[in-house]
Amino acid sequence: MKTKLGALLVGLAAVPALAGATPAYDETTTVAGKIPIDLRGVWLLVAQPEVAKDKFKTFPELLVISQQKDGQPSFHLLDVRLPADMAAQVKAANDSLASWAPSDEQLAALRRGWSKLPPATDKDVMAGDHAYARIDYRLTAPERYPEVFARQDKLLKSVLSESTFSLQVVEQYRALPLPADSNVTQLARRTSVYGFRNASDHVLEGAQVTGFLAALPFAPLPLSWSGKFTMYRLASAKEAGGAVPKRPSAKAPEHKH
Repeated sequence: MKTKLGALLVGLAAVPALAGATPAYDETTTVAGKIPIDLRGVWLLVAQPEVAKDKFKTFPELLVISQQKDGQPSFHLLDVRLPADMAAQVKAANDSLASWAPSDEQLAALRRGWSKLPPATDKDVMAGDHAYARIDYRLTAPERYPEVFARQDKLLKSVLSESTFSLQVVEQYRALPLPADSNVTQLARRTSVYGFRNASDHVLEGAQVTGFLAALPFAPLPLSWSGKFTMYRLASAKEAGGAVPKRPSAKAPEHKH
């Protein structure tokens, strides 16, 4: 099992090439309770679970949060390539399991050019790419935690404690073709829960727990790591404007008992 865990860590850092455009993926957003912050705009989300003592994995993603006709927020993941310098730094940090954060210069460059980043069309397993099949987002206010998070282990309780609201993101992946003799285990699903604690106009911070489900030959391998996260606002709702094309996606109804 140690070998497979090591191979999975390699796959998380970086999962043969799938030529052509990335297939479209479904996205849904569900809201439970009143969220105290206007999240509209474009964000760089940097999640850093601690995989061992003082050892980290970094997962950067670009999110566009818009407002639907009913006034509720709607999330969309931008499946794009990060700027080359940033991508190289993230890879180096993940290879050495070191902590990483974007510099002020990198954030400024992203704010200027996020809408022009190239789509991640050619997927490379060995570079850590994922082929998204479906992404579900769920925002929850604290008074709804007992309902939405009926089962809370120690890690989840720690993330939710003292948070002003939470975001759960469930990413489901399509399998990518693997190179011959590859020792990389592909992921089937990643589930992340972010507990928001500190907020300013341009930065949101808090605690997070990330769980992975890997497809192994005989049984799925679940992993859970906790740590911190930071969201950097790249553009306001007005600045984002119509730069992001509309995507067909169903909006899930709020879960109620």
